[in-house]
Amino acid sequence: MTEAEWLACNDPEPMLAFLQGKARNRKLRLFAAACCRLVAHLLIDQRSWEAITLAENLADQPENRRMARTADRLGLRGWRWAEHLGEKWEQASRAVRILAVLDQYNHPEHVLQYAEEAIHAENPAASLRHRAVHLLRDLVASPLPPMTIDPTWATPTVRSLAQAIYAERAFDRLPILADALEEAGCTEVAILEHCRGPGPHVRGCWVVDLILGKE
Repeated sequence: MTEAEWLACNDPEPMLAFLQGKARNRKLRLFAAACCRLVAHLLIDQRSWEAITLAENLADQPENRRMARTADRLGLRGWRWAEHLGEKWEQASRAVRILAVLDQYNHPEHVLQYAEEAIHAENPAASLRHRAVHLLRDLVASPLPPMTIDPTWATPTVRSLAQAIYAERAFDRLPILADALEEAGCTEVAILEHCRGPGPHVRGCWVVDLILGKE
């Protein structure tokens, strides 16, 4: 898949297939977590919410087996609680359940599938596939060639802003980050436009990751 094909694609499945073996598991896990957040309004058990947060944290701490077991347990209990409430609630909770065990087999497309089924059960005319495409582009600017950043742009102010955005999911501050990058000498149009664009932006946004040195 070329850069032009990546930017023009309107189906998340070939994009995910292309990323397998190229993108870090962290990016794939964060994509799956973002898909679960798209159906968050159908998660009526607090344990499912907690499982998503833990799964996101596991993206940065994959060796934390205690956290992984807790996410697994919460995801399973949330799904079992919602299993008989109706298809939209069950499938949304099932997506979280799969997210919680992604490190065991790493197939984020299954999370997308159940999230899509939950949305369809809620409204047969609705789909989240288009939104999923934009999530992938927020996480990965272009797989070929990978985007880079000039280290001189990552000033203490820029890094502090990026860290706060990442930790607090404060994506409304991305335009402020763009201003700070410009002040630091950044002239890369793709970076500045991404920060000032409408999004969506999620944990793992490629600009924030570049600044923080995350892959």
